Formats: sequence, C-alpha cells, structure tokens
Amino acid sequence: MKTILVVATLDTKATEAGFIKEQIEVLGAKVLLLDGGVLGSPLIEPDITREEVAAAAGCSMEEIRNIKAEAEAIGKMSVGAGNIALKLYQEGKIHGIIGVGGGMGTAFGSGIMRALPIGVPKVMVTSQGANLMW
Repeated sequence: MKTILVVATLDTKATEAGFIKEQIEVLGAKVLLLDGGVLGSPLIEPDITREEVAAAAGCSMEEIRNIKAEAEAIGKMSVGAGNIALKLYQEGKIHGIIGVGGGMGTAFGSGIMRALPIGVPKVMVTSQGANLMW
C-alpha cells in the first residue's frame, strides 16, 4: 500500500489538509500528516508534530517562535520537514507528497519538495494563484 505525505500548517489549513487526507484514504492509500505551523495550535492531530519538525531543523519550537520574521521561521521548518521527508522516502515509508497552503504554507510545502529526489510525485495546492511566479 502506498503512503502519501500530506504537509500543511495545521493552525491555518487543517480543514483543507483533513479533506485531502480523507480523499486519499478513500482511494485506498495511507496518509502521514505533517504539521509545519508556527503560530496557533494545530486544529487536527498530525502524525508528525511541529515539535518533531523543529527538532529535525536543529531547533526547538520556542526558538522557531522567537524568530521575528515569519518567512524565516517557516524556512527553518521547511528544512526540518525536508529532512524528515527525505528520510521517510529513503526508508520506503512514503511514496509521494502533497502540500496545501497559502503564501507561507506554499513556501513551506515547496521547500520540502525540493529536498526530495526528482521523480518523487509532488503536488502543491495553493490559494495564491497568479501571485506566485517562479
């Protein structure tokens, strides 16, 4: 059975991440839900907590929350989550990744995806539309 890593900031995108998780499970795959939020509390229970993500980046959540610029904090979380995702992929525990987010969540999710090798299925769902230019 395939397992998909779903990544989101669960303080703001829990409803969307939960919906994606349900739909993947309906199709017969498993989901690991990873929380990269740095502001409020997660609104649904993740399989991989924000504390685990921060630790994988070499920080505590307190250190992350003390970073003044939200983009810098999300960047640190993206590094930690990328480390986790790569390890899970190398161990054969995930087979693809889906991220969901607004501006910061999209930066978070796409940062994680860059840590995974070419050929790993990656999908980023964003509410930012034409505001994002690569």
